[in-house]
Amino acid sequence: MESVSTPGPQNFAPSPDFKWLCQELFTKIDQIRNSKEKRPTRQRYRDVINNFVRMWRTTVGSDFYPVLVLALPQRDRRTFQMKDVTLIRAVCATLHLDPKSTTQQRLLNWKSRIGSGGSNRLSSICVHEIAQRRKEPLVDRQQRVSIDTVNDWLNQLAERPTRPAGGVNNLVKSELWQDIMNKLSYLELKYFFDIILKIKVMGSQENTLLYAWHPDARDYLSVVSDLYSVTQKLFDPEKRLQNDEFTLQIDSPFSPQLAKRISSTSYEKIVNKLLVRQGQEMFFIEEKMDGERLQIHYSNYGQSIKYYSRRGTDYTYLYGSDSSQGPISPFLKLDPKVENCILDGEMISFDNETNSVLPFGIVKSVAKHATDSSSSPGFSSGLTTETESFHPLFMAFDLLFLNDKPLINYPLWQRKKYLNQVLRPNPLHNRIRILSHNEGHNVDDIKKHLAFAVKANSEGIILKNPQAKYVPASRNDSWIKIKPEYLDQFGENMDLIVMGKDSAVKDSYMCGIALQESTKTPTPTSIVDLDTQNEEYADNEMEDLPSRKIIGFVSFCSIANGISKNELQEIQNMTRGKWHNFKDDPPLASDQDLVMLQFGSKKPREWIHPKDSVVLEIKARSIDNTESQINNFATGCTLYGGYCKTIRKDKDWSSCYTMAEFQRDRFFKSGHREANTTPPAAKRSGNKRRRKILRFISDSNELQNKTEVASNLFHGMNFYVISDYYNPLTKTRISRNQINREVITQGGAVVYNLITKPDEMNKLRIISGTYNIECKTLIERGYDVLSPRWILDCVLYKKVLSLEPIYCFNVSDELMKLAKTRNDPFGDSYQTNINERTLQEIIQANLHSEYEPLDTGKLDDEMSTIPLLLFSKRKIYIQECVCVTDCLKGSLTEWKLKLYGGTIVNKITESNLLVLIPPSDNSFTAVFKESVQLIRSQIADVLTSNPDQLEAIPRVVSPEWVDASIKENVQVPEELYPII
Repeated sequence: MESVSTPGPQNFAPSPDFKWLCQELFTKIDQIRNSKEKRPTRQRYRDVINNFVRMWRTTVGSDFYPVLVLALPQRDRRTFQMKDVTLIRAVCATLHLDPKSTTQQRLLNWKSRIGSGGSNRLSSICVHEIAQRRKEPLVDRQQRVSIDTVNDWLNQLAERPTRPAGGVNNLVKSELWQDIMNKLSYLELKYFFDIILKIKVMGSQENTLLYAWHPDARDYLSVVSDLYSVTQKLFDPEKRLQNDEFTLQIDSPFSPQLAKRISSTSYEKIVNKLLVRQGQEMFFIEEKMDGERLQIHYSNYGQSIKYYSRRGTDYTYLYGSDSSQGPISPFLKLDPKVENCILDGEMISFDNETNSVLPFGIVKSVAKHATDSSSSPGFSSGLTTETESFHPLFMAFDLLFLNDKPLINYPLWQRKKYLNQVLRPNPLHNRIRILSHNEGHNVDDIKKHLAFAVKANSEGIILKNPQAKYVPASRNDSWIKIKPEYLDQFGENMDLIVMGKDSAVKDSYMCGIALQESTKTPTPTSIVDLDTQNEEYADNEMEDLPSRKIIGFVSFCSIANGISKNELQEIQNMTRGKWHNFKDDPPLASDQDLVMLQFGSKKPREWIHPKDSVVLEIKARSIDNTESQINNFATGCTLYGGYCKTIRKDKDWSSCYTMAEFQRDRFFKSGHREANTTPPAAKRSGNKRRRKILRFISDSNELQNKTEVASNLFHGMNFYVISDYYNPLTKTRISRNQINREVITQGGAVVYNLITKPDEMNKLRIISGTYNIECKTLIERGYDVLSPRWILDCVLYKKVLSLEPIYCFNVSDELMKLAKTRNDPFGDSYQTNINERTLQEIIQANLHSEYEPLDTGKLDDEMSTIPLLLFSKRKIYIQECVCVTDCLKGSLTEWKLKLYGGTIVNKITESNLLVLIPPSDNSFTAVFKESVQLIRSQIADVLTSNPDQLEAIPRVVSPEWVDASIKENVQVPEELYPII
């Protein structure tokens, strides 16, 4: 009996008018976005979209692709070679305007015209100019443009040649453009322009539209990344996909599986996660490569080869579309029986001369150089030349598809076995390699390979469960990555979303962190004490972070350093026309189409919606949560020494750094927590909690009786202490019990309830260093709360100090106003002598402060370039190579480090930075390589034998890092100045 193939989607009615689509879907979505109606915005979106889908099914048919590709142009694989400038010039040419006319110049600067009363889309501005000069086309019913016709026009635009034949002049003269301009109404033209510019016509309602068409559409799209494939397979909402149908296909890019980041230093728990919970006897250990994640789709025995990034970007033009061209494809040698396959791996840059991996940021540049240098597969003969010593290298580590059969449900060990059988890399060419792996069984194996990563100057290691399946678009416990924890680095580099910008002496971008649905929205000062043992993450430190949808963003820092002119121009191009004036058009929390944007007291001059913004990879020295920074940003803290490394084009607003990740990283990297300390459990029963309180009262009475009084400093004063105190500068914690003991020692009295007579209120001091429930309750009742630091400083100065802002944890406006009169604008006290610690805090608080520019618009540029105490937190060990003959170079480097505040130490274990002085001629001799390897081996040996000697692993840099930091007036990323 012959099998009957299932028919695909079909429409039983002619293609509807494009104007109908604009009126029934696009316009109504825009109206909801701008409406002030009280009914929930989300429900109104859902009603409009569901009603449209219902009409399409009942009046047109089951083929939804013609609509979906227009409604989601950002998902359309067609490229129309149409940017903002191209569209503006085409419109002006159509209107017969002079290229130097004021109208064209005004349109080219259209982003500056965006305000609270105008449109924020270029399409609307262009249509407005057209309407002033031309009548709207009068098209009768028979001549209306259908949805299919619009798609045909878009196909023709996508097939147009590139310049010069495809320039603006030829476009405007073409019959295609004339039809577009003469047959579309103003409304249709507006959305047509949006589509060719790939603007998100549906705004944030992409998933709503996909789900309305079919419940599995969103998940299936994440696997195939192709709207046509989605609509061909999913057209009947009653027929749901089976688990095995969410699988990979050749030439359809997918979101790869990613490694889960573990911030805990407890390797025992990682081993338990890989072995005990998974029931395995061993795990795989792989080196973490510093490159770009790529998937290779090999088909038709190598006649077609595609390269896709983790976000589905096609980079085939860089690496070769078949086995006869490009810097990679000619060297992709597979078993002759392999007709098609999908390889997962990392594309890195490799230097043959030094036999080393080059930094991540130049991967595409190296690939482009290799592509431009090669016109035939024989160009590998030029590898020995000096200019072509570096080239791209693909490190394959997984095989996901083989001869029309998906392998994602096979265990990892079997996929690796097949990979080694079908892929035949040639080590002589160094273009394709299989990433080797080792077996691990215990904590010692992890430490050993992590030490090896340090010796090899590698990114770290990845631990994998050999029995695990491959799960696209996921992070789970089967892949865990561990990076060497360098002293100066705050976890991994943070990918922050740009939320605002200011143009003053130096352009700066305000960046933020994402809030997820399960993340509590911070309030100013609510996470000032980020180094406390956060019970929310302590209970189960190894569990996944919340993966619910993003509901908002909070401001975190301002970044100006590290952004080159080219990157600045690129950011401007990517965000042109998307900025809003904060004063005239502030973000509205009530507009649910916009995710919540929350700023502190520091507001940008212009803000941008995260969905229209860019992600920057930021590195910083540390977190600054001093009192002066509490209210500046919505997180209650900011970054100290923030520096932009690069623009993350592979990420968007939905994949940037989250508050949950931030809180988790701060918890596991807090100075008070030792490596083997287990955080307190978050969940306790009521009885245990009650017993703990009773015991505390008992201990407190005992404390009052046993503590000897040493002075009468606090005589007649009562203190109610709520919490511990953590000093972010010294990274030390003073417990609540210690503070109580200090009070009693100085003659004060500790109370354990607030049943106080009114005439005794002036004798009571409420003390707290964190915003816990009890503290918030007392604040709501009108109590003033002081910082524990006031007690400590009173003891230090041996007198009762007047209240200043640094001692006011949360007080009334009147009291804070009085406290501020006792300090100068920089926080220096008029009444109390300054000490070394206070001076350091004042310097840190004001060193990176940003002030409004003077009315003249001019500041003292010379003063702004002085790097005060640039290396103040650095303990540097300087090692000169035995082959160095120019001793002056090492002495000069040491002098510079000391001049800018650095401390030179004599032991590696005391350092947090290693500077290795290379030969003066920069030649990489065998002796110098031996010196480099010796340094890394010493660090690795300490890490494995006696890790307590190192808080973390110091970086090894060249002297050029010192010069670059002084030039940039900020400590630049060390990994950009490695010793090869």
